[in-house]
This record gives sequence, C-alpha cells and structure tokens, in this order.
Amino acid sequence: MSRTWWIVVAVVGVGVALAILVGLFAYHANGENRAANDAYATSVCTAMASWEQQLKKIGSIGGTSQADLESKSSQVETATKNLVDQIKAIPVPGTSDGQAANQQLAQLSTDLTNSVEATKNGVAAIKSNTSAATIATVAATLKPQYSALVDSAKSAVHSLGDNALPLASAFRRTDACKNL
Repeated sequence: MSRTWWIVVAVVGVGVALAILVGLFAYHANGENRAANDAYATSVCTAMASWEQQLKKIGSIGGTSQADLESKSSQVETATKNLVDQIKAIPVPGTSDGQAANQQLAQLSTDLTNSVEATKNGVAAIKSNTSAATIATVAATLKPQYSALVDSAKSAVHSLGDNALPLASAFRRTDACKNL
C-alpha cells in the first residue's frame, strides 16, 4: 500500500510542478506581450501627438497670401508624410490584434495622405485663379481641413482603445494615448 501511496504522491507532485511551470511561462509570455503592446501604443500615440502639435503650429501662423497657403500646404504634407513613415516603422506586436491595429493605422495613413492631397489640390487651384476671392476661399477651408485631419487621427486612436483585446488596453492605459 505504501508503494501505491508514493506513486500517487509522485504523480501529483509532477502535475503540480508542471502546472507551476506552465503558469510561469504564461505569465512571462503575457508580460512580454504587454510590454510589446504598451511600446506599440506609446510609439503610435507619441507620433500622432507630435504631428498634431506640428499641425496646430502651422495653423497658428498668420498669412493668407498665395505663398503663405502654399507654404502651409507643403508643411502639412511633409508633417503628414513623416507621420505615415513613423507609423509604418513602428514594430507591430505579433498578435492578431496587433495585425488588426496595423491595418486600421494603414487605412488612417491612406486617409490622411488623400486629405492632404485634396488640400494641396485646392491650394494649386490658386495658381490658375489668383483673385482675392479664390485665395480667401481656399484660406477659409484650410483650417477646418487640418482640424478634420487631427480629429480623424484622434478618432482612430480612440477606436483602437475601444476593443477588449490586450492591445486595445494598451491604447487606453498608456499616458501618451491618454493625452490625445
């Protein structure tokens, strides 16, 4: 009977040891995923916050001449291209929600680029008609368009945080994202 008792103790002991080992592995893997998710969310939100500040600065600069509008359009285009490049360069967490976030940010990048192109085309219209009315019309539309760009980016970040997935939690948790 004592031999059976030792076998039961051994089996239970091995089972407990395996359960602890699996638990530690899962905890470590979860910690690594959380760190990767936090790093991704922080990088994305920091890039967007920097871009937002650049657009606000560009928008606060006075001047409604043709040259001023062309300069602002060029600055917004450069800032937006830099944002798109930064987002593409951020390592995506190797999880399904990481891939989903990457797709959503790729769509945002396309939308921002298209909006900047539309703005650039509006400014280019001044070249063919340099009347004061045309310049005033284009100038009046730029600030709302730039504000819409910022709102679109913020909306994308907030929608990333609306999911229940681990990466979404990182977008809700990190300070860089909370400040957007």
